[in-house]
Amino acid sequence: MLTRPANAIPMIRASVLPALQAYIEKQNIEFQALLEDVGLNKDVLLKPFEFVPLAAVGRLLERAAILASDDCMGLRIGAQMERGKTGLLGHLAMTAPTARDALCVLAGYVNVLFTNIASGYDENYHNGLSTAYWRLPESVSQRRQLNMFIAASVIQRLRDAMDSDWHPIRVDLDHRLPRGCPNCSGLGCEDCDAVVRGILGDRVNFDQPVNLIIHNTSALKRPMRTSDPMAFALHLDHARRELTDLAISERLADSVRNEIAEKLRFHDANLQSVADALDLSVRTLQKQLNQSGTNFETLVADVREQVARRLLRETDMAITDIAYELGYADPSVFSRAARRWFNESPRDFRMRHRP
Repeated sequence: MLTRPANAIPMIRASVLPALQAYIEKQNIEFQALLEDVGLNKDVLLKPFEFVPLAAVGRLLERAAILASDDCMGLRIGAQMERGKTGLLGHLAMTAPTARDALCVLAGYVNVLFTNIASGYDENYHNGLSTAYWRLPESVSQRRQLNMFIAASVIQRLRDAMDSDWHPIRVDLDHRLPRGCPNCSGLGCEDCDAVVRGILGDRVNFDQPVNLIIHNTSALKRPMRTSDPMAFALHLDHARRELTDLAISERLADSVRNEIAEKLRFHDANLQSVADALDLSVRTLQKQLNQSGTNFETLVADVREQVARRLLRETDMAITDIAYELGYADPSVFSRAARRWFNESPRDFRMRHRP
């Protein structure tokens, strides 16, 4: 199972956005207005290799589903999306020799599309079952459409190697049953159930602890109809290099966190001073952080939150002194930041966490 640090922000490549745009605009919804509503700049459509916050994409899908009165929108997009439109990961799965290879690369190279999510793929030879699973972090609060989009995308890729009416043995999803389509305006009808069954199969469980897709191991030996061994080898080499670059960038992010922590108390935790300490140019530092799915401002906020939690729980320092320790010249700015982090004041947080 692949796990990521709990304090890291989950991200997704912007390459998925044009695929979402193609479907959503067919519903007469202004896609660029949606981007602005969820805090994304329309320029990300021109930068498919950059990362954007996964939570923002989750909000985008949820808002689009509400505007279209279609609670199954994530399923429909995943099922109808042209293969390979999610970028490198999609091309890997599409050109894989067999369905098993497709699942293995989806699980093993998920980080070329997503960062900071838990996912994996297991085969049990005792019962002949295979399981693909994933769990989105709690920071992605609007996840229903995202989970349905992921499930439908994976299942549709497996259908590339199976019969068109193939379904997994069982699907578990960690949210409520989708209810509502354009025909019933959100009230629920037989068409809603037919969409779920038609894409996910008859055995679908909702409100489960983790997202699962379970299928027979024996069926995975079939060759993918879209298999292209030469292209697969090229995409696999590209993915390996991408993961290596991301690992290097993640180590850089850890170094940046350490420098920020050292410089906060001196009110010197700025981009230029940290870049100088790491012997990098500001431009190079920004680029490499972006490649790891984060940015300097996010890391500063992460470090401040971590230090604030520790000092409030474990010391008797005055709130104003903690604010100064975190690099805030004005304690009221610290108080506002604390309310974003803890949903309460620094004083209330301390009282609640002290013995």
